Amino acid sequence: MVKVKRFLVIIFTFLWTVCCGIFFSGCNNEEDPNRKYDVTIRVGCDNGQTWVFEPNVKEITTAMIYDGEEHRFYIDAYRLDGHPTLGGQWLTPTGEGANVFQLYFLYFDESGNWDTDLRRVKEKGEYTITVNAASTSKLWNFREVYLYLTVK
Repeated sequence: MVKVKRFLVIIFTFLWTVCCGIFFSGCNNEEDPNRKYDVTIRVGCDNGQTWVFEPNVKEITTAMIYDGEEHRFYIDAYRLDGHPTLGGQWLTPTGEGANVFQLYFLYFDESGNWDTDLRRVKEKGEYTITVNAASTSKLWNFREVYLYLTVK
């Protein structure tokens, strides 16, 4: 009888060890270190306006009243929804390294002439401000969005 009890204890201990090993081996919740996330981009203007480009928004059309002032547009912040540690937080871009954004301006004046050398918005006309989330980033997927601005 003692041999049977010892045998059963050994079998149950073995089975318990195997079950625990199987259970805990499936609990690896670490994110893939190479995973990239969709980035939400918030574009700002020095007059206080902001426009948010959620992952499903590629274009926004807006207008401003001509006031004779030069206005600077910039990346105000970005967000990486779904990221295990940064998700849901608005982050300020550094402007250097691999995780950068670029802004490009295309301007059409009221006569239909165009210019790509502008870096500020001032004159009446149509502006296309293109924002790129760089493909060199290790945090986000490449993204290009467009802010169509009419200065009246």
